[in-house]
Amino acid sequence: MNNYKQCYICGDSILIGTTCDNCWQKEQARKKELENRPKLIPRSFKIEPNINEYTYFVEYDYNSKKWAVSLVGPQNKEDQTLFKWNNNFSWSYTGNVADSMRARVAELGGRVDGVLRFTHSWNHPEAGRNASLMDLHVFLPGSTMHGDECHDRYPSGQRVGWNNRVDHTSGGKQDVDYTAAAPENYIPIENIAFPDMKKLRDGKYVFKIHNWQLREPTKSGFRAEIEFGGQIFHYNHPAPLKNKQWITLAEVTLKNGVFTIEHKMESKTSSQTKWNIGTEKWHNVKAITFSPNYWNSEIGNKHHMFFLEGCKSDDTTRAFYNEFLKEDLAKDRKVFELLGNRVKVEPVENELSGLGFSDTIRNEMIVEVTGNIKRLLKIKF
Repeated sequence: MNNYKQCYICGDSILIGTTCDNCWQKEQARKKELENRPKLIPRSFKIEPNINEYTYFVEYDYNSKKWAVSLVGPQNKEDQTLFKWNNNFSWSYTGNVADSMRARVAELGGRVDGVLRFTHSWNHPEAGRNASLMDLHVFLPGSTMHGDECHDRYPSGQRVGWNNRVDHTSGGKQDVDYTAAAPENYIPIENIAFPDMKKLRDGKYVFKIHNWQLREPTKSGFRAEIEFGGQIFHYNHPAPLKNKQWITLAEVTLKNGVFTIEHKMESKTSSQTKWNIGTEKWHNVKAITFSPNYWNSEIGNKHHMFFLEGCKSDDTTRAFYNEFLKEDLAKDRKVFELLGNRVKVEPVENELSGLGFSDTIRNEMIVEVTGNIKRLLKIKF
């Protein structure tokens, strides 16, 4: 029986690495009941006193737009706060980011409010070192064909990238760049943004990553985002790139003011377990809260946090980020960035971890609410 495990719902024995078909089908049927249900908007969403249980359906794609989050508190509650808000609590998402890549870009002076954004990062601690000189490029309508071989040639026509940072016709600009060999535990980020739809020509925009110079140690690849129309598409290339290798992520087509996207990188659709939470399953919610910056104030981005029973971080958690700090600490931001990379919180039993949703990213979640009656709801963010 060493090759078998017990289904957490019905108790039947199933092969390790598989899902109980009957239970999976029942959970999918509950999910499908929501297709024609009205949707709640968080601004009108509140916890009613006659509701005694929330159950949350964790979809597979939560790793792309729904992020595991942990609440971080002080060891000494009497310490003065470092943060812009008047409490000592912070939060950190999986991968140790405050609000996906957008907050990092904004912190470094890049634009996240344009009509089209392309961001990438590398050297993630959990993925492995990557000290290579990585670049991102957007090839604009009119560019000649460009293959994904290993080379350092650039096609003729319009393009935005490190050696053509501003394209005046489209308004596209690379506003965040990084060229040094990334030290351990530091995650570099680069960003290209197009601020004005009126300047963009109809046609195909091709998004590529280039390993301009292979530098050791390089044991991992990159992560990236493409954003338009309130949607963010996430990409993860775990394998390292060869020297001078190009990777095409997607082709975005603009026609009559509307973007469509054709992905060039594969995406997985099977169930997985992360932070002790299996996807495509229902999980009990033990606490619901806004992020600490909205407990008794309204400072920065609002996050909606749903802490799940049994959810536990897979790794150490960063205690704070520079964007959390008081304004009078800004002069020492480089010191605090290094300190934040080194000060990590170990996972503990009964920690408050679960799924977080930012007001800056369109999203949705499925909950089953139990009180006087039992209802299935889809909440839109």
